[in-house]
Amino acid sequence: MVKVESLFGFCLKVWRQDLILSVVLITIFMLFLLPCADAAPADVTPVHTYQTRAPVDYDQEVETGIKDYNTWVTAGEEQLRASKYQEALESFNKALVACNQGRIFGSDKARVLTGKGAAFLGLGRSKEALTAYSEAHDLDPLSTAAIMGQGNANTGLGQYDDALSAYNSILSQDQTNLSILIQKGNALSLQGRAQAAINVYKSVIKIDPANADAWAGEGKMLASLNRHKEAVEAYNLSVTYDPHNADTWTNYGKSLWILGQYQQSLDAYNKALAILPNDPSAQEGKTTVTGLMSRYQKAMSQASK
Repeated sequence: MVKVESLFGFCLKVWRQDLILSVVLITIFMLFLLPCADAAPADVTPVHTYQTRAPVDYDQEVETGIKDYNTWVTAGEEQLRASKYQEALESFNKALVACNQGRIFGSDKARVLTGKGAAFLGLGRSKEALTAYSEAHDLDPLSTAAIMGQGNANTGLGQYDDALSAYNSILSQDQTNLSILIQKGNALSLQGRAQAAINVYKSVIKIDPANADAWAGEGKMLASLNRHKEAVEAYNLSVTYDPHNADTWTNYGKSLWILGQYQQSLDAYNKALAILPNDPSAQEGKTTVTGLMSRYQKAMSQASK
């Protein structure tokens, strides 16, 4: 009996010790581990961070674009009128940037591309001019300026049939467009179709008898057909209406020279050189006529002896 009680007492003693140890461990867990667990989320660094961005003020962006568009397109067109083609090209490029910023499309953007084409054409870059004019035409198919530009660029590239097609598309709607008629005549001239070009120039003169460009074009074609007497008459009318075209004076001088009218020819060449002092055609013509006059005077002097 005593042994049983002793064994029971021993077990009870061990149980009490284990219980005390368990209480101690639980207390330690509560005091130290749980507070750390509660604090853990505050110490966790997020894997992804995001930066907020202020919303874009689209109204302000559009307003700025429209303002810049007006500034640069106006500057470009003024530079074109002053034959400042490189400066004009730079202005139109800035205007195109403003078009995108200001959501400007259609005929307004076509206006910029047409100006850009004209700047390229002035710089002798006909291929790039054609690209710009074609883009303008795509945006505004009714733009006469874009179609005319395509014609002029094609003429510069020697693509005369394409040029004539462009001019004719405008003339089909307006047969009295003198600028287009002149360009058509010039394209026919460069294509070697002298009589067809003369007919076009005559149609211009019928509408505007004082059109110096038409008279000059007709004179040049008549001269190419060796009809110099008629050419001189046409040139004379051209310089009467526009005395400031050096090319016309030079062509006039050549036809006069061929007709043997040396003094009048020399006068014409001098008029050309007064406008363009370094013009090689006028300088060459003057040298030739001066030599002919000198030989003629020498021959006359010897004949009189």
